[in-house]
Amino acid sequence: MKKLLTALIILMVSQPLLAQREAMFTNNMYNMSAFNPAYAGSRDAISILLLHRSQWLNFDGGPITQSFTVHSPIYDNMGLGLSVINDKIGYENNTMVNVDYSYTIRVSTNAKLAFGLKAGLNMYSLDLSEIYGQHPGDPVFYPSNENSVLPNFGFGAYYYTEKYYIGFSIPKLFEINLQDNTYESSSSLTDKSKHYYLSAGTIFDINDMVMLKPAALVKVAMGAPIELDLSAQLIFNEKFLIGLMYRTSADLGFLAGLKITKELDFGYSFDVSTANSTWKYNEGSHEVFLRYDIGNYKNKKSIAAKYF
Repeated sequence: MKKLLTALIILMVSQPLLAQREAMFTNNMYNMSAFNPAYAGSRDAISILLLHRSQWLNFDGGPITQSFTVHSPIYDNMGLGLSVINDKIGYENNTMVNVDYSYTIRVSTNAKLAFGLKAGLNMYSLDLSEIYGQHPGDPVFYPSNENSVLPNFGFGAYYYTEKYYIGFSIPKLFEINLQDNTYESSSSLTDKSKHYYLSAGTIFDINDMVMLKPAALVKVAMGAPIELDLSAQLIFNEKFLIGLMYRTSADLGFLAGLKITKELDFGYSFDVSTANSTWKYNEGSHEVFLRYDIGNYKNKKSIAAKYF
């Protein structure tokens, strides 16, 4: 029964009119390289991030996502990055490998504006042969292997200071029809319909020991409801972090973090969704990440905001 339910979910999210799903992250404020190429090099360090997300834990076929990103400044005003995102739900697997390039303009003593380009490959596969074995003769689950490899491009902008940031990006400029391995027109609703991201965040002192770090991410996709992620995190002694998250698709989450060393950060989040009936059959969604910065903060006055 679980496999049948999983397959039905896969079929639904694979249909053209419902296919708006991009990899989801609760810790998106730390994983901006995944969707905004202008972020590359902004931390004034070789910044490496590993992230794992298990969505709908203990629900057979629930989404599992891994993200690996590395980026660094290469000259005073340029940055370079690499991101690999693997997103699996049931028998569907989507892997994205991208290279990011950014060019940064200093607009004032304490502010920079970066523009970025993203280029990479989308590799998609769908294998229903296993579920067909459980339901032989059912044409809905007829055994098939769909594979697609297509290039894509994106761009973004990122304005940041020591205290706040604002970003805008379109990580995939081309809409891809994965059923026949072709590009679609900009008006069609396909499995890779254009997504628009608007991100913002700030940080300020509450007292000598506590800082507040609110952040927001707006996601817009053609033919789908606008989704807003809101979070607020408290940072204690620049070392411990706790916070709450709310997503307008009816997700509530808890965030925690620890600065293990000056260069190494650990983060964890737990969120649960009541937007659909699957929440009754799983143990929520868990996400963990490690971020390591090589050579950061040599200049205490650097405008690379170490909290972003």
